[in-house]
Amino acid sequence: MTIIYTYSEGDRLTDINTYFYSPSIGNELIKAWQNSRKQKLANLHENLSKCESEFTGEKSINKTRAGIIDTDNLICCIVSAIDKKQMNKQIEERLEQLLRKFEVFKRLHRSYDERFRATDRFDCFNSRTYISAAEMFLKVYNDKNRIQYLNVAMKIIDTLCSRSFTFYGESASRLIKLIGAEADAIRDFRAQIENET
Repeated sequence: MTIIYTYSEGDRLTDINTYFYSPSIGNELIKAWQNSRKQKLANLHENLSKCESEFTGEKSINKTRAGIIDTDNLICCIVSAIDKKQMNKQIEERLEQLLRKFEVFKRLHRSYDERFRATDRFDCFNSRTYISAAEMFLKVYNDKNRIQYLNVAMKIIDTLCSRSFTFYGESASRLIKLIGAEADAIRDFRAQIENET
């Protein structure tokens, strides 16, 4: 049976995929995923060769207001804590909150309040935040070897791939590397499963 990997088609920030009742079809799903990613990589490499300037949205300085959690700063903090082997309870809690937010809403917002609710529910289209989050979740997966981090990274990468036609320059280059890191993580995960059986 030939299947098509539809999770990274369309614009997944405006047409959210819930992944509800997603069938697990084993090797056929992996093949479809690989074919989808190959196509996205080809498109990204083509965009890189065009060297067009990319739209990055309005320029803004990350302002830290009392009680506001800037998502990009949070991601940097988590990555730094992993790199320095200094994860603590507070950082772990924020990591889990970020994971749950994406799992529930399939979006990452620019900032959250002290109860971890989006400060602006329409401010969720910053591609760089999604790229940084996927890189972070893959890093956490490689550090902790817990499948939920690989799972959320794959879903974020699906979202990014669905918008890959908008990426040029640095963003396209980072997504290309991210897709490679995702493939490596899945290859290693499959090898781990095969070794356990």
